[in-house]
Amino acid sequence: MTAFEIVCNENFSISLSNDPLSINESQQKLISEVWKNELKKNDTLHNGKVPCLRKIISQSNSKILKIFYVDYSAIIADRLEPQIGLDLKQVGVSGIIEISNNGFKKILFSTRSSNTTEYPDYLELVPSGNLEITDDENNLIDFQNTLINEFYEETRLSSDVLRNITPLCVVYDKINHVYDVCSKIQVESSFEDLLACVLSSNEYYNPKLIDVKDIENFISINNEKIIPTSKAILEYYMKLFYN
Repeated sequence: MTAFEIVCNENFSISLSNDPLSINESQQKLISEVWKNELKKNDTLHNGKVPCLRKIISQSNSKILKIFYVDYSAIIADRLEPQIGLDLKQVGVSGIIEISNNGFKKILFSTRSSNTTEYPDYLELVPSGNLEITDDENNLIDFQNTLINEFYEETRLSSDVLRNITPLCVVYDKINHVYDVCSKIQVESSFEDLLACVLSSNEYYNPKLIDVKDIENFISINNEKIIPTSKAILEYYMKLFYN
């Protein structure tokens, strides 16, 4: 059984749910205890608000992801102690950077920091992160804006190098119970500049550019060390553009 599920294709949107989460006193007590213990292991953890999936609504030929926001401590506690019973499923954004130069087309991978709470030292497509707390008058979430911000934070490149962002799919990581809204990011830059900029980020190390024609071999060799969401994106990307 695969560790991921491709939930839907590029026809999707995200909006805020009007159905907030209810946490009782005993659940909150256990969340606080778990969080306190996790802070002892990693004092860099930040208890900010993060998005979670409430439900997915099918509408014509598209799907709407309805989300709500909850403290990160609740996410961690619910994952480590399932008896809390909240069944929280975090929602994030992920991208696959496609860079073309001198007739070559390459994909950016990097290795996650050893200090991350999820998949430390695993290979991952760049960028990725949590959805930002933003919405318009219709409660719609601009996930592409979040992706652009993550792109800058994780590559240190200006958004001026971005040429196009194409929504691809929504992926569910069955291990960490996380949904990711995934897009293709086309970039115009030299290979050397891109790698040098990613090296300056503290979220990743050992960045590498893999030629598109070598992707399947790269996955085969590194299969056990690539996070599930990146595997799903690559599967969908290769099927959509190269099959």
